[in-house]
This record gives sequence, C-alpha cells and structure tokens, in this order.
Amino acid sequence: MRYIAILLILFVSLQATFSLKDEYYFKNDNINSKNILPTVDKKFIIKKNLANKDKVKIETKKLIELYKQHGVKVKSSHRYTYFYRKSNIDINILKNIVKNYYKNNFEDIVIEEIIVKPRAYLKKLPNNYSAVFNKRAYLRDEGVFYISDVDRKRYYFDYKITAYLNVYESATTIQRYENITFFNTIKDYIKLEKLHYKPIDINKYKLQSKLKIKPRTMITEHNTQSRYLVKKGETILAIISVNNLSVETAVVATKNARLGDIINVKKMDGSRLRAKVIGLNKVEIQ
Repeated sequence: MRYIAILLILFVSLQATFSLKDEYYFKNDNINSKNILPTVDKKFIIKKNLANKDKVKIETKKLIELYKQHGVKVKSSHRYTYFYRKSNIDINILKNIVKNYYKNNFEDIVIEEIIVKPRAYLKKLPNNYSAVFNKRAYLRDEGVFYISDVDRKRYYFDYKITAYLNVYESATTIQRYENITFFNTIKDYIKLEKLHYKPIDINKYKLQSKLKIKPRTMITEHNTQSRYLVKKGETILAIISVNNLSVETAVVATKNARLGDIINVKKMDGSRLRAKVIGLNKVEIQ
C-alpha cells in the first residue's frame, strides 16, 4: 500500500501544472530548477556562472520550455521572470523597522505579517543608519523605504504588511460642527489596505465634525477637528489678572474658538478685549 501511495504522489506531481511567480531568489553562482520548484524531484541547471550577477532576467517562455523538456508542466502570465541574489542580512531587523513605523502611527494596530525585500544585494547592513519612509506611507499596506548610512548612501527595500485596525464610522448623518460621540458612531475592525486619511480614535480626543458626514463614513483627520470650547455669541467667563489678583467677569465670544486660540471678546458695555481660550467657556484676558 505504501508503494502504491508513493507512485500515486509521483503520478500526480508529473501530471500537475505549476504556476510560476515573477521573481525568485538564488544564493550560489548557479540558478537551478529547485530555486523555482523546490518540491519537484527534477533538478537541472537554468543559468550558471553568476558570480558577478546579483540580478538575472529570463524570458518566461524559455523557462516553460526548459521545464517541459524535463517533463514538468509550468505556466505563467509574466513575460519575464526575475532572479535576485539573496542578501545575507537579518530580515527581522528590517521587519522591526516597518513594525515600529506603523506602531508609531497606529497604537492599536494588529500586525499579522511583514514581508521585506531588498531591491539590491546586500552583504550586510551598515553599522549606523536611519530609516526613511515616504510621506504618509502608513496609510498603505505596501510601499518602499530606505536606510541611509553615515555617508548618505541609500539602500532601498520593498515591504508588504498584513495588519488590522480599529476604526470608527458614523452611525447616522452627522451635521457640521456636531460633537463626535459614541452615540453617533459605531466601531469597526478593518484590514489595512489603502486609506485616504488617517482614522481617529474618538476615545482619545474630544472631536466635532468639520463637515457634514454621511452614514457609514470613517471618522478621520479629514472630516473632524477638536471641539470648540467657546462658541460665537455665547456668554463666557473671562479672567483678568492684575498685580497678582484675578478678577472674573462675563463677556461674549465673537467667534468660535478652540483651546489656545486668541479671540476678541465683548464686554457688557460693548468694548472689546483680546483673550486666550483656556478651557470650556473660559478665556484669559491678554
């Protein structure tokens, strides 16, 4: 029975058609069939004498024909297949660079997998370097970053990340300047792929809508802003400090304002003063 099972496996492998990827890696000075299909028993040389080559480009139809000559069926939708010399570097160091970059932008991100590929062969990483990502690269699940050494030489890497985020969406239509709360939003869990704007955690910030938000729209930095602590036309408390004494008086705000904003306020006699917003319905006369 064991002998029959082995024959059956061999028969299936010979009848199977394998799909080729568009890129592979090699370590030695030759590229052989095992670099592409390590599970297939057939082994033969595809390209040799590559001591001075870190990248090799081969027409895919030639690969298909070569495998066919050895009784293995392969297929591909790519015109060319690329082979890169595998770098002798610790990829985990690079993965941690990507991980920390995303963690710094999304505290609660759940990362399942990170793939990093050097764009060129590297014998080793420089001793001292800094990592640079494209602007707002954290909004995408893939991209490019580079490390720069003390001589400002750059080494580029492609990366792909599989990760998930907690986000908030509008449960109903949220009117402009309406406060963002748990009553008009719902929590969702999404896979990070391609975001236009950074999601905002409503647990950490007191927000209001910057514009009218339609139902099931993600709450982001684009459609929200910090809440107004002072609103135009409302009577608020003003603190006037003179010679280490503080006097409180009622004034009227002339515009909406947030923490730290400088606005004009109107006294009850109609005169105006400059004031700084220091709290909810509270300003300090400047």
